[in-house]
Amino acid sequence: MKSFEYAAPRTEAEVVSLLNERPGTSAILAGGTDLVGLMKKMVETPDRVVNIMEVDSLKSILSDASGGVCIGAAVTLDDVLEHPSVLPLVALTQAIRGINSMQLLCQGTIGGELLQRPRCWYYRDGQGLVNERVADGENSLHAIFDNQGSAKFVSASRLAPTLIAMQGAKNEDENEDENETNSLLLRAKNLRRAALQKSGL
Repeated sequence: MKSFEYAAPRTEAEVVSLLNERPGTSAILAGGTDLVGLMKKMVETPDRVVNIMEVDSLKSILSDASGGVCIGAAVTLDDVLEHPSVLPLVALTQAIRGINSMQLLCQGTIGGELLQRPRCWYYRDGQGLVNERVADGENSLHAIFDNQGSAKFVSASRLAPTLIAMQGAKNEDENEDENETNSLLLRAKNLRRAALQKSGL
C-alpha cells in the first residue's frame, strides 16, 4: 500500500471540498470492505482518502408521509435492515440478507454496495478498467459486450437491480416537470455515469 493523505471531514460540504481539491486522485472511504483490499494490492493508489463515516447526515435514514425512504450513503447494511422505515421494503431487505456475510453487513455501507468496483479479473489484477484483453480473454460472469462505451464490466452491486425494480431509480425522461417534488432520486443512468466518472472514463 502506498502512502496517502487521510481526511475525516464532519460535513458534506467538507467532503465535496476535499474531493474537488484532488479530482481523480482521491478515494472515498466508508466501510472500506473493498477499497482497503484493493489499496493493499496496489490496484487503487489514491493520494488522498476521505473518510465519510464522520458525517452524521450521511448516516441517517429518513422517511416521509408518502412512504418514501431516504438512506444516507454511509448507513451500514445492518442499520438498514434494523430501521423500522425500511421493514416494509421487503425486496430490499431480502436482497441485503442475501449478501449472507456478517462482516459485510456490519461494516459495509449502502453507498459502497451500490458503487462497488467491478469484479473484472483484469481490473483486480491491476490491469485497469478498460482492457482490450477482455473481449478475447477470460470474460465469463463479469463482462458485457455491444455497449456504446469502452468499458465492458458489469455492475457488481447486488442491491442496484432490486432498487431499479422497486422504481428507486427513475428514467432520465421522467419527473422533469418543475412542479414535481424536490426529492433526490437515484437514477440508473446517473449511477452508471457516476461510476464511469469515478473511474476516469
